[in-house]
Formats: sequence, C-alpha cells, structure tokens
Amino acid sequence: MGRRSTQGSPRIVAGISSSNQRTGKVDRFIFLPNAVSVQLHCFADASKVAYGCCIYARSVDEHGTVKVQLVSAKSRVAPLKRLSIPRLELCAAQLAARLYTKVTQALELEFDAVLFWSDSTVVLDWLRAPSYHWKTFVANRVSEIQTTTHDAPWEHVPGTQNPADLVSRGMHVSDFLESSLWHHGPEWLGTSEENWPQQKELEPAPEDQMERETVAAVAACTVKINPIFSRYSHFTKLIRVTAWISRFRRNCQSRHLGQHLHLDTTLSVEELEGAKHQLVRLVQSETYQQKIKDLSTGKLVSPKSTIRNLLPFCDEIGILRVGGRLRHSNEPYETKHPILLPGNHPFTKLLARHYHHKLLHGGPRLMLAVIRENYWPVNGKRLLRGITRSCYECTRTNPVPVRQPMGQLPASRV
Repeated sequence: MGRRSTQGSPRIVAGISSSNQRTGKVDRFIFLPNAVSVQLHCFADASKVAYGCCIYARSVDEHGTVKVQLVSAKSRVAPLKRLSIPRLELCAAQLAARLYTKVTQALELEFDAVLFWSDSTVVLDWLRAPSYHWKTFVANRVSEIQTTTHDAPWEHVPGTQNPADLVSRGMHVSDFLESSLWHHGPEWLGTSEENWPQQKELEPAPEDQMERETVAAVAACTVKINPIFSRYSHFTKLIRVTAWISRFRRNCQSRHLGQHLHLDTTLSVEELEGAKHQLVRLVQSETYQQKIKDLSTGKLVSPKSTIRNLLPFCDEIGILRVGGRLRHSNEPYETKHPILLPGNHPFTKLLARHYHHKLLHGGPRLMLAVIRENYWPVNGKRLLRGITRSCYECTRTNPVPVRQPMGQLPASRV
C-alpha cells in the first residue's frame, strides 16, 4: 500500500498529557476523531541481550492535525545460543510481523498505509530478495515475514531515531515515563512525509554477513568403456579375437615393409599373452589413467585413492601392478606383483567367470586365491560372491534345505 500525503501544515497532537506521563498513564483512544487517514508504522531493533518491536498508529484529520500514538510493543530476551546481530535483527523483524498480524486482527480497520522500519541494512537486503537465496535459518524467517507483511514496504530508519532501540536496550522507569520517543515515536512521524527519512541507495552489506545459500555442483565423469568388452561373453574368445586382430595388424605392417608374414593357422602362447597384456593396458587406461600418469612421472598416488595401500607401480611394458614386500621371493614375477584390475569392469567380470568355470564352479575363496596368482581385482571378494550367486548351476546344486518344524513337547517336559 502506498503512502498518502496530508494537506496543509500538520501539527502533532500529544496522545498523552504531561500529567499522564508522570503517572505512567496512556491514552486509550489512539486515533483522532473523524480521521481521514490512518497508518501503521512498525519498528524493529535488536541488541546482544534482547530484541523487540513497537507499533504506532498515525492518524490525520481533515484539518491536517496529526496524532501518533503507541499501539503495542513486544520484546524477547536473546537466546542463550549466541546469534549474530544481523540474525537477531531478523528475529526482531519476524516479531514485528507477528505483532502486526495480531494488531490488525484486533483493530479490524482498513489502514491507508502500513510501513515497517529497521536500522539493519543486512535485514533489508534479506527481505528484498527471494527467501531461497539465503541459508535455512534466514530463509525460513524471511519467507514468513514476506508472507505476513505482503506488499508493505520495509524501509531504513537511523538507529538513533528508532523507538524499538529502547525495547532492545532497555531504559529506566523514570526515563520511560518522560520519553516522547517511546510514547509518540520519532518527531518526523508527526510531520509531513517530506520530512521522513529519505530512502537513498544503501551501501551493500558485507558479503560475509549475507549468508547466501551455497550451491554445490557435482560433475559426474563416466568412463567410456570400449565396446569390445561387451561384445563377447567368454574370456577365451575375447583373448583369441584380440590375438588374431593383432596378428593381422602385424602382417599388414610386415607386408608394407617387405618382411616375412606370419601365416600359421594356430595362435602361439606369446600371441595370447600379448593379447592379454593389450586388453589389460586398455582396461587400466580407462580406469586408472590419472594414476598411471602420476606414477610414470615419478609422483605418488593420491591419498584419497582406493588403491594407494596396494603400493601400485608401472612395469616396463606400462602395466599397473601391485607392489609389496615379496621382491626377493622365489615365486614367479606375476605372483609377486599381480596385475591390478578394477572390480566393476566387464573385463574383470569375464575373467572371474572364466576362472569360475575353469575351477568347476569353485567357491569365492578358491577363485580369489587362484586369480590372485596373476591378477588382483579390487573388491575381489564382492565380485566373486556376485559371480557365484548369479551362476545358475551353483544355485541349482546348492539349494536351501527345507527346515521341518519341531514336534510338540511331551507333557512331562512342559
């Protein structure tokens, strides 16, 4: 609701006489007779010890006479949990909005204008923006204030001219009885609107006091898996296809260089092992690319990495292997330093199914012991338990026994 100007030279009429001030009496009639304009002005303020608000009725008659009278006030002690001054000022504004609702319901009048005043620039910035811009504490109170006060403006008043300051800081009884600021509000409220505080562009509040809601954006980077791993359902077939493709590539290069072509109809052990190493390098480049890059440049694996405790290193052909303390053991090199594989990769699942059938549907412990002679799947126990549970033959041969209920106890045992 907008403001409504008054005509003529206004003059303030005291709503409480000097004798009433000395005895602490307050005029019960807060409006001028035959008032043509009635306004409500709500002030809010806070300090470290308390916060409060007060509401004044400003009525103007047809002769331009102005009367300003205190209608209601309310105060609260600051909570034991220490709050910042801007938050306490916001609590005071919330208290003013609630008191305004009670006053309007009790008076049942139509006001020409309703204005709210605060000396906190932080609170004014909070109330002029949508509530979702702020943190939860501020957002909940801003939302309630904006809903309660509707379109009533919140404006700035200097702290020395804010009567709610007397509520938040307290005052002696003798000063209270003689305080014109408390009973009739600031002096400018009894004059024309031109003399009211000018609402200039206020300096923005410090950013560290604004309590803006922070938005955390998480970018999920999905690793694109080579389609060759999902094209074949058997580990042996995947290795042999890869070996044939590698031979074809080498023959093409040899023909271009005029060298002897490899035209045997069978694959050698060296070709099969080379195919395995090619697939392993491809798997590790998809999953551990940054770790391989760090190890190749002499850096350590990140402390947050799940494979840091395995002391990984890159061998001479660029394969990531598990470290350890078995360097001087007589075991084969592949057993001392097994190849590191991600547990959730399709290649590792094909490898686990291959060993599961090779060991005649062995259990998870047996499979893990045999696989770790050459490979080290991360989270291998979980992977192998899932392979065993998803196996149709294992489920059929290991049914859940039916438990028969025990018979009733004889009378002698009851």
